Amino acid sequence: MMLTACEWLDIFIDQQKQVRRADLKNGWWELEKGIHLDITTARIRIGRFFGRKKLPQNANHATFRARLAKGKTRLHTWFDDSRGQPIVGAYYVHVRKFS
Repeated sequence: MMLTACEWLDIFIDQQKQVRRADLKNGWWELEKGIHLDITTARIRIGRFFGRKKLPQNANHATFRARLAKGKTRLHTWFDDSRGQPIVGAYYVHVRKFS
């Protein structure tokens, strides 16, 4: 599990500019056992690339590799349930450049 300052109770550090200027704030996290989502498929669209992966039970991530054109583009994610219905998008996305 990764926790960030965005989840602090009643304290707002939810913008990158607040982190860059080192806003002097502190808070705490209210923790409880997580909710299980019936996620069976991960999907991604970035530029002209569309990917779909079936996920094993209890998966905590999906990895996609795509060849992208230079320039601005949009990235959209979905996690689908066992009926193929989208239920949530990715909360975090890690992007790496490969040569």
